[in-house]
Amino acid sequence: MAHESFQDPVIASLMNNTFISIKVDREERPDIDMLYMSVCQMMTGSGGWPLTIIMTPGKEPFFCRYVYTPRDQIRDDREC
Repeated sequence: MAHESFQDPVIASLMNNTFISIKVDREERPDIDMLYMSVCQMMTGSGGWPLTIIMTPGKEPFFCRYVYTPRDQIRDDREC
């Protein structure tokens, strides 16, 4: 997953110009992982890793999904 998301120049540019991205190691911070996994499960009914949470500047989650890859974006664009 790290190769798909963090080493792709197009994705890196989008993330750096649009978001403040924070990568949390679930083994080092299980408390943070448990909190946001609970949020994802409440919002979607499921969860998993790697987990993506997008929040407002006020720290309110409005989007969550696990295993979001560039290939998924192409599929999502075609469905719109």
